Amino acid sequence: MKKIAAILLFLCFIGQFQILSAQNDPIKKGLDAITNQSVKGQLDFLASDWMEGRNTGTKGIAMAADYITSMFQVYGLRPYKPPFTNTRTMGRAIPQIGEQGYFQDFAMLKTQPSKEHQLSIVTTTGKSSFVQIFNSETDFTFGGRYNPTLGGLSGEAPLVFVGYGISDTKNGYDEFKGIDVKGKIILRLRGFPGQKDTNSLASRKFRPDTKDWRQIYRYESNKNAKAMELGALAVIEINNSPGQTQFSSPKNIFRYYVGDMEFDEFPEELYNNSFSLVSDSLEKVLPFFVISKRLSNELTKDSGLDIALFEKNAMEKIKPASRELTNKSVRFNLKNQVPELYRGRNVLGILEGENTNQVVVVGAHYDHKGKYNGVVWNGADDNASGTVAVMTIARACIATGVKPKRTIIFAAWDGEEEGLLGSRYFTLNPVKSDIFANINFDMISRDSDRDTLGVKCDLTYTKAYEVLKTSTEKDIETYKIGIKMSYTPEETPSGGSDYNYFAEKKIPIMAYMAAMHKDYHRPGDKPYKVNLVKMSNVIRIGFLNTWMLANIEKLQ
Repeated sequence: MKKIAAILLFLCFIGQFQILSAQNDPIKKGLDAITNQSVKGQLDFLASDWMEGRNTGTKGIAMAADYITSMFQVYGLRPYKPPFTNTRTMGRAIPQIGEQGYFQDFAMLKTQPSKEHQLSIVTTTGKSSFVQIFNSETDFTFGGRYNPTLGGLSGEAPLVFVGYGISDTKNGYDEFKGIDVKGKIILRLRGFPGQKDTNSLASRKFRPDTKDWRQIYRYESNKNAKAMELGALAVIEINNSPGQTQFSSPKNIFRYYVGDMEFDEFPEELYNNSFSLVSDSLEKVLPFFVISKRLSNELTKDSGLDIALFEKNAMEKIKPASRELTNKSVRFNLKNQVPELYRGRNVLGILEGENTNQVVVVGAHYDHKGKYNGVVWNGADDNASGTVAVMTIARACIATGVKPKRTIIFAAWDGEEEGLLGSRYFTLNPVKSDIFANINFDMISRDSDRDTLGVKCDLTYTKAYEVLKTSTEKDIETYKIGIKMSYTPEETPSGGSDYNYFAEKKIPIMAYMAAMHKDYHRPGDKPYKVNLVKMSNVIRIGFLNTWMLANIEKLQ
């Protein structure tokens, strides 16, 4: 009996020890702070109609900023700067409504696109020239951005054909080799060699992952980056991609289907605004035009360039055929409406670490598309979900009860939908100059059509730091987190989200996204459609990533 009693006492001691160990485990404390109920509560309010779609520059996003600020205060984050001081109160620091020191404000200019843009073909014969003037929304669309402080932008330059505009050293295919495009306007095709025959060798060589819209986006945006790098004045694109039709919409379509709503007219104020940061100098821009078949034929007329023959040869021979189109130049004239000055607002909260100079930035954009004719674009997935992740991870990090080795900045970015403005401003004006890493959350709560079990998520990360992947894999297994993660390593990660400017500065990034879906930028992006379990699990692994980055000695 004494032996049995001793064994029972020992087992009881072990059990008590395990309980005490679990209670003292900071990571478990952090994970326990992440509950489906708390996630849902924040999401439901942030994506509610009260926030009016959180459009940049509106009352709705101002309310959202105050809400995020209040949650940062509740969880115990400190403001990144001293509170606003009202000098009329004898110097006492009295925080005003919305001025508690959590806001990083920046100036923006907003303009509506003009319908007066013109694109002209100038054909020179001897000493004479012939000018054909084409109008916006009839034969071309203008897809670029330029500083709205300008009344307009115009230029004229020779035309250079560069095929698909691809510079692919890996496959030995460079359509800019041996051709000078500096100060000239380039004419190119959208897509890649062999895109009309998926069984062709060219298609297998150059085709991006067409099931992943981000890969297609990056593929085309990298072309613009290359053209700008080489000094091109502007880009004219022919869209001969399979399944494409005339780009412009007829004006006698009187009802527009936007998600699960119909409207009598297209909500241009939601989709066609243009914002830009106010800076001390004009940024380098690349005007970008997509043209009609008619304009394309006029550009290549009498030039000896046969677009259909080029596509055939590019597919079969995989050989560039870039050339300047002689006797042809293109003139563009872009006009702007009078701009309006707006204030953007990032919300920043600080969890101070042992090292107060080196920081990990955990961010997500909190803006969305706004409202139109009484209908709210709630943006539950895009990107209330990511914003809730930032707030919840802040709560979890504080719940550990342990001071991290590095300082963590929790950031809600404004103006992402208008061109990543908030995160761009932050990287140009960082709170701390030594940024160790950035984690980004954008659209982490929905399922794709292929995700029938509702467990898939994608992690894009900086390829040079494989520990970002291996530590995630280990944590998913160790803590039994119900996520099936796919990994996208990139040398310099790029895409339409706020990690772009961190990656450009060679800062290691981790970027989470769960799925693209039919409610993207539509009124149907409602809170009741989110996969709450998936979202909470992404937040859990995001917390573990954050804690790892805040405490690891080095990434390599």
